[in-house]
Amino acid sequence: MDTPKYKEPVLMLAQLGGALKAERRKLEATPVEQDMAPVAEHWQAWGSVVAGYSLLEQALKAILNLRDKKPKKTHALLDLFRRLPEEYQVILYRHYDDFLEFAPRMDQFPFRLLRDFLGGLDGERGFSDWRYFLIEEEQEPLPVISLEVIHELVNGCLLLFESIWRGEGNPRDGLYSVRLARDRWYRHRDWAQSFLGTIREHQQDEIVLLWGPDDAGRYDYIMCTGQLVLRVLAPFPSDCEMRVVDRREELRETAPQ
Repeated sequence: MDTPKYKEPVLMLAQLGGALKAERRKLEATPVEQDMAPVAEHWQAWGSVVAGYSLLEQALKAILNLRDKKPKKTHALLDLFRRLPEEYQVILYRHYDDFLEFAPRMDQFPFRLLRDFLGGLDGERGFSDWRYFLIEEEQEPLPVISLEVIHELVNGCLLLFESIWRGEGNPRDGLYSVRLARDRWYRHRDWAQSFLGTIREHQQDEIVLLWGPDDAGRYDYIMCTGQLVLRVLAPFPSDCEMRVVDRREELRETAPQ
């Protein structure tokens, strides 16, 4: 069989990214409703699962193609993942682990390792388990799936793809927990800018707590030393000798949510 001809990177990135946004909007607008009969949940999710599986497959193949590794004619996600260079696998592991740690309702998700999740998706017959479930008798139970996890993995793949293609950027900047911190900062931006102006006027050296901690013990805080002002998402420094100002309660009361 002839090797497929791949599109230019800019087109692959735009079209995969557009499809991911569309799938996320679709899931948000029409979430799967719980039903006493699991099969009813399966057919509700069927279209989104098939699209999400294909999105992740194509995102992995796009990365392989970009690195001149000829993607195999396969739907097996775990096999495609294992063909990635080890440093790329580490990045996608980080996206997966971060999402399971910080996203809502993920604490009971059964697959704590990315390789187990991908292997579970592949199942006995790979993509065919879900693709033909509407008309074919099931040989095995359908693979356990989370559309949110699939979408997050596709997002990680696209960030990785763009950083390879452009030769710049850090895919870790798009981690779920980092996006949450960025969203908090945007919500509090007006308050923070006014507060930073006050700090600069008095040239105070201090750490200002804004939010936290999260489940990993990290805080949003501002570190002010002389003319340097840094916004940080990290565990609080245990050996810090700077003055600490806790503004978390004030921010909850006065900053927009």
